[in-house]
Amino acid sequence: MESDDEDTDINLKKTHYDFPHFQDYYNETGCKKKLVIILQDYESFPCSTLNEFLLILHEYLATLPFVLICGVSTSPSIIHSTLNYDVISTMKIHTFNIQPSIEFLNLITDRIILKNNFPVVLHPSILEFLIDNFLFFDFSVHTFMKGVKICILKHLSMNDVNVLCHSVMNQTLSEEMITKPVLDEINKLDSITNMKCKKLDPTRVVNYATELHNSICTMYCAVQCLYTLVRDLPNNPLGKQLRDIYCAVLSDNHFMESPSFKQCLQLIQFISKQELLEKVENMTHILKQNTNLNTILREVQKIEKEIESADTEVQIKQSSATSKLNLTPKSRAQLKQNLLENIKQDKLQYEFDVKREKFVEYLIANLFKPYLVPIQNLPLHEIVLFKDCHLLKKYLAGAPRAAIHTALNNPSYYFQCDCCKVNDPNEMLPSMPDVCLVYKLHMESATMINMHDWLQSFGTIVNTDNKLSAAAVKARFTQAVSELQFLGFIKNCKQKIDHVTRLTWGDS
Repeated sequence: MESDDEDTDINLKKTHYDFPHFQDYYNETGCKKKLVIILQDYESFPCSTLNEFLLILHEYLATLPFVLICGVSTSPSIIHSTLNYDVISTMKIHTFNIQPSIEFLNLITDRIILKNNFPVVLHPSILEFLIDNFLFFDFSVHTFMKGVKICILKHLSMNDVNVLCHSVMNQTLSEEMITKPVLDEINKLDSITNMKCKKLDPTRVVNYATELHNSICTMYCAVQCLYTLVRDLPNNPLGKQLRDIYCAVLSDNHFMESPSFKQCLQLIQFISKQELLEKVENMTHILKQNTNLNTILREVQKIEKEIESADTEVQIKQSSATSKLNLTPKSRAQLKQNLLENIKQDKLQYEFDVKREKFVEYLIANLFKPYLVPIQNLPLHEIVLFKDCHLLKKYLAGAPRAAIHTALNNPSYYFQCDCCKVNDPNEMLPSMPDVCLVYKLHMESATMINMHDWLQSFGTIVNTDNKLSAAAVKARFTQAVSELQFLGFIKNCKQKIDHVTRLTWGDS
């Protein structure tokens, strides 16, 4: 515990890290709360150490109330197989499970990233890369969030215009925030120049920003409504998660005409009345969150009442005002076409089927088609949309071999210094690190490298003014070769003692 009256730090020796000293400290503080001890990786501890540690804890249980939390990655039975009976008999064991990391990922994407108050809109390629990196590598939510933070930081640092993204998404953008340099950059955006209109003034920028925010909000609502409608369909044509539909919408300008969407429309015809009512109720909760969709909300609630009152066993005749059947067709093909049209005109449908079809057609015409539009088509979308996937891969999907080659071949790339800067990749400077010079020389060699020739070449570079002794040059060369061998570029040669074998080829 820290005290405001104490300015001096308490210096503790290793001998003070024991239970008697900790017991005295706990009693002096007067704390009555239980102590929580967490063993994050239970399987990594030796069995003997765990048994002794728990027995010691049991001896101090009367004065040091504690709770022990063990992180078990295999099975709860591992506790009984690693601890002795006399230790287990002193414990009161309770087991609990945490959600898999994939569930936390779904919560983060659905409740944080795919919300209109998130400062940056992630392009589908960005989101897909982050999720693939999560699924195929480490299942680490921490790494996923680190990637999201990198996206935000890089988006904000690209230019002065992107700093306005938070104000746009929160609808706090004002004309005073748009200075003349920022306005000039806004007029240079591709989405503005493609409009082929006069240069924007701050008032029009604010208006376009408001329209962009409203479009993003309605797009998110439409995506959530579509996900609610199709998430339980067989084989999940549009995906199992909300992010799958989001990526499909933003990556395809003709999403409504895609085969997967048409397949969903066919499968919706088999939804039961109870399932459809549950989906409609969930949609109403989503639509209530956006005041711009109040008209659609009222119509959906009206159709919901019609679906509730619709009978699933009563058939009604659907007829359209078309011409009567032509009894004197000119050909057999015309007769067939007339018969098919007559069947379509006078078909029997259940009342519920009619209402369900009416509901789906209304959603397509008034919600999905107008609002499921990629925001790349909107003015000022560059302010809020981050889509530089190549930059993100550079930070998260590292290429170790290419990075090592760059560091050894051109050390000024990382040092950011002028002493090692070269115009020609094959140029060698005495100011470069010894391992870089040895690496460049080894790149000029064949499979077998003569150590004596290698040393002589190294000496001519680092000892141009003959100020170094032969022993110093040889010592520096030996250390550099050892580092190169440690990196895996060379190995000892069994055929010739004074040679080494080169193990890598190419520039990366």
